[in-house]
Amino acid sequence: MKLPFFSIVSLVAATFFGIVATAQPQDSAQAAKTAQPPPASCLSTGWPQDKSDLQPDPALVFGKLANGLRYVLMANKEPKNRVALYLNIQAGSLHETEEQRGVAHFLEHMLFNGTTHYPPGTLVEYFQSIGMGFGGDTNAHTGFDETVYNLLLPSGEAKVVAEGFRVLADYARGALLLEQEVERERGIILAEKRTRDSAASRVHKQQMQFDFAGTLVARRDPIGTEEVLNKADSRLLRTFYDRWYRPENMIVVVVGEIRPQETVQLLEQAFAGLQGVGDVGPCPEMGLVREEGTEILVIPEPELGYTGLSLNTVFNHTPRPDTLAWELEQLRQYVAVALLANRLKQLEQQPGSPLAQAKAHAGFFLQRYGYATLTARAESGKWREGMTLLQTALAQALEHGFTATELTRGKREVTALLEKAVQTAPSRDSRQVAEGIIRKLNDHEVILSPAQEMELYGPALQAMTLDEVNGALRQLWNRPRRLVELVGVIEPGLSAEQAQQQVQALYQANAAKPVAAWVATE
Repeated sequence: MKLPFFSIVSLVAATFFGIVATAQPQDSAQAAKTAQPPPASCLSTGWPQDKSDLQPDPALVFGKLANGLRYVLMANKEPKNRVALYLNIQAGSLHETEEQRGVAHFLEHMLFNGTTHYPPGTLVEYFQSIGMGFGGDTNAHTGFDETVYNLLLPSGEAKVVAEGFRVLADYARGALLLEQEVERERGIILAEKRTRDSAASRVHKQQMQFDFAGTLVARRDPIGTEEVLNKADSRLLRTFYDRWYRPENMIVVVVGEIRPQETVQLLEQAFAGLQGVGDVGPCPEMGLVREEGTEILVIPEPELGYTGLSLNTVFNHTPRPDTLAWELEQLRQYVAVALLANRLKQLEQQPGSPLAQAKAHAGFFLQRYGYATLTARAESGKWREGMTLLQTALAQALEHGFTATELTRGKREVTALLEKAVQTAPSRDSRQVAEGIIRKLNDHEVILSPAQEMELYGPALQAMTLDEVNGALRQLWNRPRRLVELVGVIEPGLSAEQAQQQVQALYQANAAKPVAAWVATE
């Protein structure tokens, strides 16, 4: 399902050292002879549609070079005379070893500090020549399971696209990783780590560690640890680079005013000669979340400036092919979560309500962990009333279900979203389209056009019954795992331990109460 509630923000191995330079383009047949295919169980070498009964957006051009590098092209006219180039490395902080924590992000920075065709200091000139800014998070980002580099070219002319591809190909296999540049960048990385140490960031990290305890996610924050960042050298960076920066682990995405056939030729010239070095790293052992029991998290953080509440459940999920049946199952869950969100909004709008910014979300994180959550901010000193409202609203929906009137409204809202997506499709920004393609590929979702989504989801939405929606909500929430969280501003004189005891007692008392049916406000 590609609709808003089913995405999570994001909130993402070692070999011997070897010096590697970018290989010159070579014949594709020769590349096929020398390329070493990765183990099928570790890298996704195909496309999501290969295992699906869904057909991708016909406007997309999919291809694969002999060395394993994949590409997706799409002609798009917004912004005018612009071309968005993206290099998607399907590896991030989850692919690090304990000795490499923070290396994926450090390496991302280093690729702007010297490559085969762009010695240290010269890449900035290239960015300026095409009118792009240069700085943190402007040209790349590192997540748990991906590292993505991007360029926005000023035109689709062949020479402009060719140079853009040369930059991306240098990122892919042309890193110099000079020791003096590593030392120079270290201070920038450490400063960035300190800058990120805000109240919101501290709370978010602790919540991630709490919600996903027992998994690699809880131990692999992309910024890494100071111990590793202080000791990282060229050799350590190259072990990660050689192991994961390999053509068969990369996807190039091009969206903009292009001539696809010409673009394919230019892409082959730039990338066909690239080869990986050494063996593919072992797949990360992701771990499992605990699926039963109620746990309480209290984080006193006055600097946060508000009192945050959340009621969550998490569960392990086996990745599934993105079929029509799976999409329709997620559609039912989406509608159920939307109806619950509407109820929270009504509670928030009542006179004297202790809640603000109340929301409901659900989805799948890294294809392996399912989650459903209710969140809100509470007025100062009224977190008990706020938590009771969240808990009661959920219990009412689970026990008594929704009403036909609520479902009718929900269907109208989702239909409006689908219609708006179809209407605005011609004016979509190329960068947004490219980022959506990458997000869906990394989540192994078939990339559908807005028109295809309307054609698939529209009739299914209208035929959806109240029993199906109520069943979908229970499928998400009727699980023996509850995570109850109170963060931020807590009343003076109340210690974290005392607050935790009070949250636990409140939750248990609310759970023991009979649940009255929901009464809708006029």
